[in-house]
Amino acid sequence: MDYRTDFFQRAVVMNGAQLAAGTYKRGQLLGCTDATGVFGPFNASGSGGIEKVAAVCVNDAVLADAGNGAIAVGEFEREGIVAANDAVTPPINVDAALIAQCFKAGIILN
Repeated sequence: MDYRTDFFQRAVVMNGAQLAAGTYKRGQLLGCTDATGVFGPFNASGSGGIEKVAAVCVNDAVLADAGNGAIAVGEFEREGIVAANDAVTPPINVDAALIAQCFKAGIILN
């Protein structure tokens, strides 16, 4: 599978990650549900694991049902991550606290 690399700097991609049903933007931050291991949109006010950044979505995707997708950790262009997360509803403010949380998950924003 080919990936556009304009926002990747050094990323480790995992294909076949379980994603919850939904609409995903390339560069969107993802959380991971503790009980199931399924990735979904990061939600800072959520619970059960999705309130912690776990990965970055690699490609735009619309999943009517849960399915497989590509996720990544590593180094990314900050602008690509900010733009993607500003486009989701509700927008995610990529501030210093979130950047620190990303770092703990192995996501470095340059």
